[in-house]
Amino acid sequence: MHSKHLRLPTNVLVLVSSSGFTRSAIEKARQFGIATAVPGEIEPGRFGTEVVGKLDAIWMKSFTLTVGKVRLWVEESADRPAEIVVPFLDTSLFFEDGDFAMSAQDLAQGFMSSVDLENDAMRDALGDEEFFTIGRDPATAIEPESGEAVDLYLKKEEPTGNYLRKITRIEITGPAEVTVAEIPLTHRELNGTGYSAGAAKLGDRAVLVVATETPSGETSLTARFGAP
Repeated sequence: MHSKHLRLPTNVLVLVSSSGFTRSAIEKARQFGIATAVPGEIEPGRFGTEVVGKLDAIWMKSFTLTVGKVRLWVEESADRPAEIVVPFLDTSLFFEDGDFAMSAQDLAQGFMSSVDLENDAMRDALGDEEFFTIGRDPATAIEPESGEAVDLYLKKEEPTGNYLRKITRIEITGPAEVTVAEIPLTHRELNGTGYSAGAAKLGDRAVLVVATETPSGETSLTARFGAP
């Protein structure tokens, strides 16, 4: 451990043992400038977070969502009512000036990558879900030059000409794969800092979770994933 520490960009090496250290081990560590620490039990109510010293376990979830179908709501025009259009994924979408913006699939992928994960459906997912539906209005995109959100348009081709119709909403459906893992937690205190740690398998990957709270109330939650 000491030789590995010398090769890494670290300035302190601390050895932690829940069962303590022998006198010879402590002396050996002191000779090499290594600190030793033994975690202690957490006093009830000592820390104020909702995790450290409080939860028996946390649940971690992974979501794999694949675009299956896109539906676009387009506003009414002078000669056509508002309607819902199901475009091909490679259908072109345009800016107001008629310049090409992106494909329907690009819009859907961009929208899905920005979905707020703090929603009821994902929080309550149990792992047996097979399909998903998400929607957003207005269905805007970021204009490359200005960086501002702008409207998108679907081109309607008519014998009398091509018309742009503003897209007011996008809805995406497709297959969903949801994996849920329960991670039991162990709570300890080390040098005044409380921590909760646990490990489990999430699908085919190992995951380690550590939550901490310092005496001043600073908190953190870290997750480390192993290779599949």
